[in-house]
Order: sequence, then C-alpha cells, then structure tokens
Amino acid sequence: MSAFHFLGPFWFLALLPAVALWWALRRQSDNARRWRGAIDPALLRHFEVGTPACGGLRPGDTLLAAWLVGVVAVAGPA
Repeated sequence: MSAFHFLGPFWFLALLPAVALWWALRRQSDNARRWRGAIDPALLRHFEVGTPACGGLRPGDTLLAAWLVGVVAVAGPA
C-alpha cells in the first residue's frame, strides 16, 4: 500500500466545483427553506407537498458520484 500513489494529484482540485455545484443544487431544491423562519417546524411539515419522507438519491447525487469516479480515474492511480 505504501507504493500506491496518484500520477496527477492536482486533478482532485476538480472536486471543489463539483461539491459546490452539488451543494447549490441541494440547497435550491429545498422549497421549505424560505419558510422555516416564519412557520413553526411542527406545522411546516403539514404544508409541504410532494416531498419524499426519506430524501433518496437525486440526480445531483448521481452526478457528484460520477464526477468523483471520473476525477479519480483521471488522477491516475498507480
């Protein structure tokens, strides 16, 4: 394991915009975020329409995972 290294470790900097994009998409898709300061949380969950109970995988999550695999592949593990 000590001989394992990456040929192009600077490619991991490409993960920064990926995480920023994922975070922005995740934040934008939260419709209840704007109302949290005005409505009691116990009541707010009754006003939400069409929100899944367990979150689940979103397209942005899949994009982030694919981006991560791509960056690791381009970084050249050796």
